[in-house]
Amino acid sequence: MRSNREQVSAKRFGQVSRLQFIDQELYWSGEITRRRIAETFGVSHDTAKADLRRYRLDLAPDLTPDDQDNVYRVPLDYEPRLGKSPDPEGYLGALTARQSVEIPVDVVPDIDRRPIDPTVLQSVIRCIKASQELLVYYRSARSREARPVWIYPHALTHDGFRWAARCYVHRDEEHGYWGDIVLDRIEDVTIDTRPASKELMGKDESWNAIVEIEIIPNPGLDAHECGLIEEQYGMIGGRKIVRVRQCQLVYFLKRYQLEEPITLKAPHQAPIVLRDRDMANELVPVAMQVPLSDHPGGTASYMRALRKRLPDLTEQEILEEALRIFLDQ
Repeated sequence: MRSNREQVSAKRFGQVSRLQFIDQELYWSGEITRRRIAETFGVSHDTAKADLRRYRLDLAPDLTPDDQDNVYRVPLDYEPRLGKSPDPEGYLGALTARQSVEIPVDVVPDIDRRPIDPTVLQSVIRCIKASQELLVYYRSARSREARPVWIYPHALTHDGFRWAARCYVHRDEEHGYWGDIVLDRIEDVTIDTRPASKELMGKDESWNAIVEIEIIPNPGLDAHECGLIEEQYGMIGGRKIVRVRQCQLVYFLKRYQLEEPITLKAPHQAPIVLRDRDMANELVPVAMQVPLSDHPGGTASYMRALRKRLPDLTEQEILEEALRIFLDQ
């Protein structure tokens, strides 16, 4: 049972949260009702009424309900009174979670994945903090069954779709590699741990290295369209520098559809491109390049060779020229 002090503290925190909700709702939607407060926080209408009275007395004495429908409304130039800067992304996220009937919101659905085992995450986090290695049972995408493997996790990373542990993976007692172990592919963890080798600590070069990727508007866009893209992505002088860890570069390229080779898209369907794709390709492990190429005659190799022969053409123009020649034969 909570003490009186804890109960008072929880009650005060709840009221502060509701006052912040009122403040933000008035800014974004221009109105608030007791019912919306009550349904959002699961409190009584009397509590919601008290919250509105407190907000009016302390922050907005000019806030009055409309006599016709009992809705509290504010003008368009209303500013938040609690000092919290408007957060468009945060408000949209709250609307999505709330499933508002008044403002329909929907998002592209995620594909359900196997949930991360709480014990797995707990073990990984504790090993990160204690600089320890952990014996786990891991099943990669190419494995039929999970196999035991020692890992030294030192960080957590998210590629936009899934969580992974950045770690050193031991192949055997003498060999291993730095890589990402997807957390929901760890099927089990053991109680076996051991101190991480001092030779490994801080030596994940691909994690430590920060690379700069230069993004520019697609050269196939006209001047007006390029200007719009520059403004949308906050480019300065027609370019934007993005700093990313080297080990996360491949995921960054995939997320923004900048991986090689490009498909036959219209310029407006691929509005941003890399200024120096060769530099990016050199930093991405061969096994993770798109498409995977097991021999020198792969698509990626062909494209690199064509770019060297036709340096003045964009990749789109190279592909179109190759197709034109092929069809004319």
